[in-house]
Amino acid sequence: MEKKDKERQPHDKFFKQTFSRKEVILSFLKARLPKEIFNQIDQDNLLLTNREFVSATGKSISSDCIFKSRIKGTEHYIYLHVERQSEEDPLISVRFLEYNAQLIRQHVSEHGNTSLPAIVNICLYNGSKPYKGPTNFHDLFPSLNQAARYMFAGFHLVDLHTTTNEALLNWKQAAGAAMILKQGIYRDFCEWLPDYQNILLHLEKKGYIPYINNVL
Repeated sequence: MEKKDKERQPHDKFFKQTFSRKEVILSFLKARLPKEIFNQIDQDNLLLTNREFVSATGKSISSDCIFKSRIKGTEHYIYLHVERQSEEDPLISVRFLEYNAQLIRQHVSEHGNTSLPAIVNICLYNGSKPYKGPTNFHDLFPSLNQAARYMFAGFHLVDLHTTTNEALLNWKQAAGAAMILKQGIYRDFCEWLPDYQNILLHLEKKGYIPYINNVL
């Protein structure tokens, strides 16, 4: 173990032992969270629920301190995720995002529905100099008005079920592939090919589906 790891270990242990106590975390949250967030926490049902996950790549993802409660007056949940950080980490927002995704999956699995919980991420920094790194995931993008906005504006749904064949013809080189995928309800191409023969021949004449013989 490196010297820095030895020095960090007592602080990690102390942090987890103290901030895992309900009275400590509540005092901390009351002092540091915006009032409108803190007042939503059902303090009577606040429970420590530290988790450790294994990502799809086999990487272990664990938290320092995480509490779970109801949003006051509702059946919905809120998680308070606190990480202690002694060094500035420009990608800590990515770490929070990774853990949040795993936490949401676990929550949905346990509660059997897709009503997602609120998650409040908190970094308790005790480094040797003021923290100047980004605190918002959006800040990591070079242009907030482009990549970040598009990424978090919701995904673009392309519903082949409701897209007409006439509309698909405008897709040109992608039209043939889309029409084939649209017939995904059939396990055998022979079940639908006769009905689409003229359309596929039209696309072939246009030069839009030179790849068709390689994939069928």
